[in-house]
Amino acid sequence: MDWIYKVCEMVGGTIQIDASNLMANLHTSYTAFSYMTLILTEGEDLRDRVIFSDALDSIASMSYSENFTDYTSFAYAFGSGEGEARKFAASHPAKNAATGFDRRELFVSATNGDETDGEVASSCDLMEVGLEALTSPTYAAEAEIVVDGGQYTYGTDYKVGDIVSIRYEQWGLSLAARLTSMIESFDQSGRTLTPTFSFLEG
Repeated sequence: MDWIYKVCEMVGGTIQIDASNLMANLHTSYTAFSYMTLILTEGEDLRDRVIFSDALDSIASMSYSENFTDYTSFAYAFGSGEGEARKFAASHPAKNAATGFDRRELFVSATNGDETDGEVASSCDLMEVGLEALTSPTYAAEAEIVVDGGQYTYGTDYKVGDIVSIRYEQWGLSLAARLTSMIESFDQSGRTLTPTFSFLEG
């Protein structure tokens, strides 16, 4: 049922599956109409209320990495034409263009190879083409939180689909993360909860 997970991921929620009717009909009749009930619940934004932090001893471990290999912050988009007659525009996402080592330049051809239709109409169009070509840094983060005996109780204070805050003060990190899954298991040592987070950009 991969499609169920994809739906939850798209809307930021969780689905409860009620298969009682299905199981009952399997035991009583092979011809009876069987169905499962799916209840979709949208997650809440709890980042100001539910905060996991190393300062509060609610983070067991944390890993974080940044990749600037394909990052670009400044684009030159060129239309059709030759030499000085060729139109171009510069694009950058902020009001102030990045400078120094923060400036990663990209050159974009805004023509489609057609001499009659290849020229972009205006500088605004060229700027838009440049902005669309810019790429952001990629980030990867993993956090293991304290779910038993901690400040918050799973199922009461937060649930799958909710957005919480992950703060690691040793590194000066403050990230928003959606709880995408929680695996609950039981063994001789007791109950274990294993969360999975999807960290949000921005």
